[in-house]
Amino acid sequence: MSVSVAGIVVAALVLLPNLLLLRLPGTLPDPPRRLALRVSTVLERLGQIGCLGAAVLAPGSGTRSRPWAVLVALLVSLYVGRWVVLVTRGADKRELYAPWGVIPVPMAVLPVLVFALTAVWLHAPWLAVASGALALGHVPVSLAVARACRSAP
Repeated sequence: MSVSVAGIVVAALVLLPNLLLLRLPGTLPDPPRRLALRVSTVLERLGQIGCLGAAVLAPGSGTRSRPWAVLVALLVSLYVGRWVVLVTRGADKRELYAPWGVIPVPMAVLPVLVFALTAVWLHAPWLAVASGALALGHVPVSLAVARACRSAP
């Protein structure tokens, strides 16, 4: 089993901006603790661990899939760029859950798309499975937090 440099770079670019949470003011409200949300939280954690591990160990080089690499780079740039804007503006943590047009929780959707497209780019089926678990967990949890943000004073 080999290590994928491209996978490490993608995983780092998605993971490291989350450290900026420490710099954002404010607190996030707790969403209601329903069974479905607890299941989603478990799937989210499994998906996060799976995406990081599978990206690092992705088998392919992706050299023949340059269009996918460009699309991954574009989505990573959007994701990291949004983090930079929020931090430099001193935005509240709640703004992480603000919609962009028709996308209700873009900061949850973008990492899922990045990992799913990285799976295609690097020919990594386990990364595709992990990104599916991440989607089933991260998006519902983020939607619940977004709803709690809108209803909290």
